[in-house]
Parts: sequence; structure tokens; C-alpha cells
Amino acid sequence: MFFHFAIAAAFFVALTVLYVNWQLEKDYTAALYSVFVLPALSGLLFLAGQYGKRKGHNQMLNLYKFLVKSLEG
Repeated sequence: MFFHFAIAAAFFVALTVLYVNWQLEKDYTAALYSVFVLPALSGLLFLAGQYGKRKGHNQMLNLYKFLVKSLEG
């Protein structure tokens, strides 16, 4: 969650820098690349999280079964 927040903050900073440099008619290519790369990076983080969740699903089921068995007595 922290990384998503940091990427979102960096995205808004890059968007602001892009707009300011565009209005001042300065070079804004780095900010333009950042505006496209940061959402893609956030998407990759999401996909990595989904992969990890799927990979650990069986282990979580085993832990749940152990918990239920322990609570039953």
C-alpha cells in the first residue's frame, strides 16, 4: 500500500511539473515519460500482488483448516 501511495504522489508531482514546464515552454519530456511510466509501474505492482495472493492461497487454506481444527478442540 505504501508503494502505491508513493507512486501516486510521484505521479501528481510529475503531472504538475509537466504542466508547469509546458506552460513555460521548457523541455518536459522527462515529466511526460514519468506520467506514462508511473501508472504502468503501479499496475505491475498490482499484478505482482495478485500473483503472490494466488501463490499463497493453498497455504492460507491449510492455516485456516488448522485454526478451525484447533478451535474445535
